[in-house]
Amino acid sequence: MTRLVVFLGAHVKHYRAPFFARLHEALKQDGVQLRVLYGSPNSHHAARWDNVELPAEYGRHVPSL
Repeated sequence: MTRLVVFLGAHVKHYRAPFFARLHEALKQDGVQLRVLYGSPNSHHAARWDNVELPAEYGRHVPSL
């Protein structure tokens, strides 16, 4: 059976990317998959230029409303 952890967030800030990378590696050692689902930042957050895209191995950009 595949075990999966899903984190859903509005967007990913640059300072959270190392956390998700380390979490992905730690979970992978235990046979658990990580998926981080996140949308696009609103104009206020986008103007800060501090959002990042995560690697496709564990990050997925999803449409936001």
